[in-house]
Amino acid sequence: MQIVTNLSALCFEILSCMRDLAGAMDISPTYLSQNEHLAECVLSSFCSGDEFVERFTYERVTAWYRALGTDLTIQFDTPEGQLVVSQLNYEDGLDKLHRMVEEIEVDRVSIDITVRKEDLRTRIAAYIGVPIDALFLFEETLLDRLTLDGVQVLLDHKVLSRERHTIVGILSGTGLLTSTYLTVVGLSDALSADFLQLRSPAYSERKWCHVQMLRDTIALWATPLKEIAPDMFVMEQQRQGLEKIHRALAGICDVLSILQFCVSVNSYDSKIWRATPTYPSSRIIDVASNVPYRDPSDSLTGLAPAAYRLYRWAFSAENYDKIDVVRDLLQRDIADSQADLLDRLIEAAPQLLESARANYKILRHKAFEAYLRSRQEAKRRSQPLPSQLEKACRTYEPICCSEYFNSLLAW
Repeated sequence: MQIVTNLSALCFEILSCMRDLAGAMDISPTYLSQNEHLAECVLSSFCSGDEFVERFTYERVTAWYRALGTDLTIQFDTPEGQLVVSQLNYEDGLDKLHRMVEEIEVDRVSIDITVRKEDLRTRIAAYIGVPIDALFLFEETLLDRLTLDGVQVLLDHKVLSRERHTIVGILSGTGLLTSTYLTVVGLSDALSADFLQLRSPAYSERKWCHVQMLRDTIALWATPLKEIAPDMFVMEQQRQGLEKIHRALAGICDVLSILQFCVSVNSYDSKIWRATPTYPSSRIIDVASNVPYRDPSDSLTGLAPAAYRLYRWAFSAENYDKIDVVRDLLQRDIADSQADLLDRLIEAAPQLLESARANYKILRHKAFEAYLRSRQEAKRRSQPLPSQLEKACRTYEPICCSEYFNSLLAW
């Protein structure tokens, strides 16, 4: 396996360009990552005329366009008017703007820079041989968007899908995370083999359809993500790196796994979902849809999240008894809790799984004992029957024979 060296060089060039661009605009790296969106990165700032001449030199802007190409557009606003420059006209535009600043003594220049990702995604796809469904310049950008609402946005923009495998690339990241539905790769150390055997979600989707039908016979979901399996976010760390992303995706898996057991899930407002584990008189679980969740595990041990293992144990067997056992345990666990109920259930998931297994074993044992008792009772009731039949035969046999002979004599 070889590192895609040209891709590593491209990632380094793009990131260096973005950091230099942010420095020219006197904006912080935090502001830079916060203003990155799914399709583009939009930055705004201003400076004095002298600062503009010093910072926006021909050499510097030429390096930006060499790295970003047609994805970069810069708009300058001055009291004398507006100027938009692109890869095609930036030399003439800068020359005009420099002369304007120097001759008219412009005090203030407003700068709006847009970095689209369309051409960049195409260039990266040419290196790795497969299309990139979503591209993030910074790991922090993706991390901040890994909320329930953020997942819904990715679904709405056809980035995530149940029908195909999704690839999300991070320019500044290193590492590789994979699931049946999703690959998250740090492009700075991407390997040529990372994209050779992407798994198809077809088999997992068939299993999920059975689980969904089972859930919907006993539950009512009136929120987004009702069609999304927790399995989508069960990631395997194939190469070291992206640990925070891993934990955030596991957090989403935890939340969706717990919600599968609720008999009611609905949107209370734009930021809160409300879930009810059982009826009647069940406590309501508030689920914040606009904040990231993190799996509480201290380390990424290679095991799936505990809440997911609880969900899989109950639903994979398509067994209502198992689901009911877990629901009862969930309700008992939060009955008197003063903590955040969802956090409480996610943290208690390992213990809940062990309790569910033990309770289900007791339930099966009791059912077997009840079967044995009913079988014994049936056997006890059937034992007198042969002797009663024999007695009846001895009683009625002389009568039957006498009547038979009498009828022969009469004939």
